[in-house]
Amino acid sequence: MPPESARVLIVDDEPALRALVSKVVERLEAGVSLAADGSEALRMLADEGPFDVILLDLMMPRVNGFTVLNEFKKKAPEGVRCVIVMSAIGRPIRASDSDVVCAVVEKPFDLERLQAVVADCLTAHNEPNRGHGNDCNREP
Repeated sequence: MPPESARVLIVDDEPALRALVSKVVERLEAGVSLAADGSEALRMLADEGPFDVILLDLMMPRVNGFTVLNEFKKKAPEGVRCVIVMSAIGRPIRASDSDVVCAVVEKPFDLERLQAVVADCLTAHNEPNRGHGNDCNREP
């Protein structure tokens, strides 16, 4: 079980999905912050970061998830410990993103699997001597 101080940012443009994922993460006793799009996520990372895990939708209006990944890496790499991509387009992650992307969870996703992936990432990044990036990688 992750420590209560664990912080998770959920980034998705669909309000119902944000609420559902939030309930799943709250079961892990982690603090949850919500962003409705990529620009809000970048602002929250700058103002409130770092986060232990970021659950990131790729296909969003205004600022999409691919742009968010690039900005995370350029502007605040220390604020990004683990990103779990939530996507309906399969495994679209480039090798250059693999240093921050821990897992890809395809939509529609199984809620138990999503919870297990988040728990693994929270645990991996709260253990001593564990680094950033894909320490918590789980194959779908």
